[in-house]
Amino acid sequence: MLVAFIPINTTTRVNREKRNYWALLKRNMNHESLDP
Repeated sequence: MLVAFIPINTTTRVNREKRNYWALLKRNMNHESLDP
């Protein structure tokens, strides 16, 4: 991982975006699994 070379503020922003992305992905997967 290249996280060590990225400034702290950029890393936190990327992590937050990744969390949001995974949350949306999981929500979409849950919706798909609920569909017949």
